[in-house]
Amino acid sequence: MIDIDDWFQSAIDDYELKNIPFENFGKKKKKIGRGGFGDIYSTTCKSIPSISAIPEVIALKGVSVGEEDSGMSIKRFLNELKLHSMAKNDRIIKFFGVSRDEDNDQYYLIIEFADGGDLRGYLTRNKNNIQWEEKLNLAIQITEGIAYIHNELNTAHRDLHTKNILIHKGSAKISDFGLSKCLDSTITTRSKIFGVIPFIEPQVFHDRRYKPDKKSDIYSLGVLFWEISSCCTPFRDVNHTTLGNEIFMGLREKPVPETPLEYVQIYSGCWETEPTQRFELNYIIDRLKTTSLTPVFEDPIIPESETPSDLYLKIDNNFASLSIITDLDISTNIRVQHVSSSINSKNYLKTTVKPIKISLPLRTIGELWLLNFFEKFYLFNLMILLLSSWFFNI
Repeated sequence: MIDIDDWFQSAIDDYELKNIPFENFGKKKKKIGRGGFGDIYSTTCKSIPSISAIPEVIALKGVSVGEEDSGMSIKRFLNELKLHSMAKNDRIIKFFGVSRDEDNDQYYLIIEFADGGDLRGYLTRNKNNIQWEEKLNLAIQITEGIAYIHNELNTAHRDLHTKNILIHKGSAKISDFGLSKCLDSTITTRSKIFGVIPFIEPQVFHDRRYKPDKKSDIYSLGVLFWEISSCCTPFRDVNHTTLGNEIFMGLREKPVPETPLEYVQIYSGCWETEPTQRFELNYIIDRLKTTSLTPVFEDPIIPESETPSDLYLKIDNNFASLSIITDLDISTNIRVQHVSSSINSKNYLKTTVKPIKISLPLRTIGELWLLNFFEKFYLFNLMILLLSSWFFNI
């Protein structure tokens, strides 16, 4: 059990942290959010000779030890202190020290103030003008940050989502290590689910004893990448009381129109249900850096006047009935002609050609070649069929 009277000083000594007097901060403090165990404020900070890099405006991230779950809050607070004291990377939000407001029994981490807010808010505000080049850069920066946490700190973040990614001067920075776990340590079995449901891997909803690890972060990256592509909250129209079970059963968000197909392939490879099938971080970074912005995903467009029965060729006198295949798994943008033909009672041919735009994922060049071959073969036989029908009805 943590002794509330001495845990703070012990943390300062153990992690060699800077203890900044609370009087150094401005009296006006603006609440800008809430972390896993306390409110977050922005405020000014006086110059501190021993911390030359501390900026004029900082963020105070607090924990209240008076809350009912103070023991858990302090443990998470200490965990974040430890990891922040170790992390030295531009993709991680900067950490300057700790402070205590004795009047209100509040403890704070002093961290970098992110002028762009969290990623979710940033995407929402810029939904109509953010370009794909910037989206890819954000995805790369976040992945590089996770790679640093995994490789240099040997730690899994375990709570990765768009509100834990902060934007400062146009760059993405990872924050909130409260649920992070060093993989050299023993992970305590827990019965509660912590985190934001859309970003949690399926295994957690099936087995409460499941231990999230680095592959859990890869799954969360996939959902995070999707949110970057859409600028929308994932599963916003799904009831969250049943969402966990639906994710376990295979529910995933659908690609957003105009998303580069390579990007869709990347995040789909991240959120695979089976952890061993998820992409590796180095592979993800390499793919993101070389991703082409074309071709893009587009929704299939079928005229509203059409019914499923319109999607095949039919000759009225039952001479023949042929189907047009529309569900080939080919990853490119193609145009398939919808042919509707009939021979009426006056024995003349009437043909209409209607375009249907179909967007599907290209796996191999061979599949596209086969499609073109069978399309030409189909049209050739159709011509023979129609000419024969016309000839025998003269």
